[in-house]
Amino acid sequence: MNSTSSSNLADSPLSSADPPASARRRTRTTKSTSSTHITQKCCLCLVAVVVITSLIFTIYMTHTASSNKSNDHLYIPTSLRKSQQQQRQSTTSTTTTEPHLHLVFSTDCSPYQHWQSYVLYYSAVQVRQKGTITRIISGCDDTQMQDMIAWHQQNVLPLTKEPKKFTLHFTPNYDHPILQSYVFVNKPFGLLHYFENYNPDKDEHGFSTEARHIQRSHNQSLQLNPNDIIAVIDPDMMFLKPLTHDFTPSQSFQPVYAPGNEPTDNNSITVVQHGHPFSARYSVGDPWRQFNLPYITGSDTTPALNFTSEEAIAHFQVGSPYIATMKDMHAITPTWLVAVHKVREEYQEHISEMYSYIIGAAHANLPHVVLQGFIISGDDSGEEVPTEGWSFLPEVPPSQVCTFGEEAYKLNAIDVCNLDETSWKCQALKKLPNFLHFCQGYNVGNWFWGKHNFPKDYFTCESPLMATPPSNLGSDYADYRLEPGQSRSAEIPINSFEKTRNAFVICAMSKVLQEAAEYYKTHSCAFQKSNLEKTLNLYEILTPSEE
Repeated sequence: MNSTSSSNLADSPLSSADPPASARRRTRTTKSTSSTHITQKCCLCLVAVVVITSLIFTIYMTHTASSNKSNDHLYIPTSLRKSQQQQRQSTTSTTTTEPHLHLVFSTDCSPYQHWQSYVLYYSAVQVRQKGTITRIISGCDDTQMQDMIAWHQQNVLPLTKEPKKFTLHFTPNYDHPILQSYVFVNKPFGLLHYFENYNPDKDEHGFSTEARHIQRSHNQSLQLNPNDIIAVIDPDMMFLKPLTHDFTPSQSFQPVYAPGNEPTDNNSITVVQHGHPFSARYSVGDPWRQFNLPYITGSDTTPALNFTSEEAIAHFQVGSPYIATMKDMHAITPTWLVAVHKVREEYQEHISEMYSYIIGAAHANLPHVVLQGFIISGDDSGEEVPTEGWSFLPEVPPSQVCTFGEEAYKLNAIDVCNLDETSWKCQALKKLPNFLHFCQGYNVGNWFWGKHNFPKDYFTCESPLMATPPSNLGSDYADYRLEPGQSRSAEIPINSFEKTRNAFVICAMSKVLQEAAEYYKTHSCAFQKSNLEKTLNLYEILTPSEE
């Protein structure tokens, strides 16, 4: 009975094993409330994750965009880079792509042009020059070539993180019985060899060596993009500000066009383009029109015969830098090269290579847009039409000429005009030329600088640095100059033009050589003592003491 009762109680709906109804309702309510709280918490967590993720992505994108403006080499994932490129293309579909700029200069393998090349590279980095700079090197044997490459890798490539910024192209030496002692023929020959054989893709640094024994390629077509821009410069040039292919006048950029080349409503060519090369003005006149042009060009109907003296003076008094599209420069160069041989037969002067270029351009029917402010080199104050870019110097107080010379090539990176538009530095910077062409001798008092007397072993660990000129060299230091190697009492009077211009060059060259050598010693003399004494004075070296 008891067992039966127990069994019945156990099976009963009101068995002690089951809670009362009120208790069951409270349990369900508690479970329901707990589930609701958990669900709400999960939703809040999910929302927080989404918000935080979105915020992180926004910060990342903003940082990436900002960093890309200052660092082109910042790593961006490929997928994101493609997305950004597509977005930019969709929003700037009407924007014209800037042509790539190639700057080239020709040298041989000698130490004399080695140090000049390093100054060119160093100053290009300081002014933030865009594009590729290629040194075309002629006549190296295999050992010299390997030494050149090793030196370039150790001392030049570290100047920039931009890949293939500073490249090398090796060519054979150009031999011709008339031209054996005329080294300038390597300029047109090296350039033509570059056009037809340059291949930077064969080497990770852009060194082009494979065609160095080929005098003339079987494939004589242009191997580079015909729409790219090329600027032919000289190794003895120091950058003062970046070179461009766009010479449109603006509030911050005031190019000086030579007479007959000024932009007008009917002729507004201010950008290098097909059919319109640009160049610096040189006072070389037009004697080339009297040369035997059919013989030189190999054509009785050469377009060079058609240019008047007025047109020749306006558009063919040209010299380095020459700036053109690849297509146009390639059209000029074959005749330029051939003309060097034939011009030298009747004209033995130093500038016969320049006339050969002019004839090549005239034969290709490519009159140049000519500017006066590309370079400074010597004192042209006595010329009827000044050819050089000295218009900036009257803006500089004489007491500041030396200081400005020391810092001019670094001012573009500082953006002086943004700091003070009315300052004399801003006004001078607007008119500053692109290059200092240090091809002459420069004297003020007993201070002298000249490339022909400069030590070829300057960029070594043992060489002292250039001495620092006095800061008043352009003002009241001296009103005379002393010729190095001559008597120290043989004073030659100089006027204010000569003084300020020569002082600017002496101070500019002394400073860039100091800083370039300091950089060289910092990066290349880790395992030996560097000579950092600023004692190298060319006048003192060249002039014996009279004591």
